[in-house]
Amino acid sequence: FTQYLVDGLDNNENFLGGPKFPISVGSIADVSVLAASYSAQYGRTGNGVINVTTRSGTNDWQGEAFYLTRPGAGIDASSPFAQRDLSGNAVRDGFRRDQIGFSIGGPIATDRTFVFANLELTEDAKDNLLNAPELGALGTVPGENRTLLGTVKLDHTLNDDWRLAFRVNRGDVDIERQGGG
Repeated sequence: FTQYLVDGLDNNENFLGGPKFPISVGSIADVSVLAASYSAQYGRTGNGVINVTTRSGTNDWQGEAFYLTRPGAGIDASSPFAQRDLSGNAVRDGFRRDQIGFSIGGPIATDRTFVFANLELTEDAKDNLLNAPELGALGTVPGENRTLLGTVKLDHTLNDDWRLAFRVNRGDVDIERQGGG
């Protein structure tokens, strides 16, 4: 199992492996990947370590907003390879994704206390192929995946040696597994 960390703290789903909570792209400041010869402080794995460092507020108010889209069948090229969704179900050519988000960060008290907030929504639309000749079923089953991730982080500097951080992560992940996935 790979060791997943967020700001140096454990983010592992211990039953199946992988990260416990997905971190939205807009809240990431840095990602470090350690593959070999890393310090014992990372522990818990003989495999790699992935450490995500999250963004913080600064003395200046800053923010961003974005919208990304993959329109789907209208501009997708056909492929000779089988198309699959996240659950491994066969899907028809054409997959649509819309991703929208924003973040904002700034000071609550200059040089002492900072806030950072991020919200991101991703929606996927697809048509799973249903091919069961024994049942007389042949066609497509529409489906949608939806992920809403939010983060709010407060940082406070006590002195040159001590800092406090408080973060709340909220995620709502809905993956449809229609078609038998």
